[in-house]
Amino acid sequence: MAENPNVIFWPRTRAMGNERRAFHERQVGELLHRMWRPRANTIVAFDEVGYVENLSSDMRALVQQYWREGRSVGITVLAMKQRPQGALRDMHSETSWTIAFAPKDRGDLERWAELFGARRDWMPVFDSLDPDRHEFIIRHSRSREAYISWVDVELVPQKVKEGRGYEARVRGRST
Repeated sequence: MAENPNVIFWPRTRAMGNERRAFHERQVGELLHRMWRPRANTIVAFDEVGYVENLSSDMRALVQQYWREGRSVGITVLAMKQRPQGALRDMHSETSWTIAFAPKDRGDLERWAELFGARRDWMPVFDSLDPDRHEFIIRHSRSREAYISWVDVELVPQKVKEGRGYEARVRGRST
């Protein structure tokens, strides 16, 4: 993977249901096992980590290993989740930074507030966020510093050239 230092990996398949989940588990699991090496100097970003964690108990254990022990081999874990419910405890107990946008419903708001600290302290902060400005809270767990920030420039997707990098080679491996 040294020849491709920046990779977005999503194994494609036409399989549906459990076959699809099994395919994703195999492919993502193989990738995570290959990346686990001393001095990896790697950032692993899970978009919707809840999906990956719920592929199987083996995958859940592997993701937990990344949360708990990744730093020891030079792996930084970044994970996104649409909703705070169902997140493995390691996701918020093993992290230094927590970032959250304003949730859409009160149940999510209460859970996010708990993850940031005392519910009574954080619920009003979440309620004050302006969704039109894409405001979010960023908090460091050790220093307990917290900030409200926002997305102030429109994000423009960049085009990827076909036939370059890891994605192009993986394309042919789908089932």
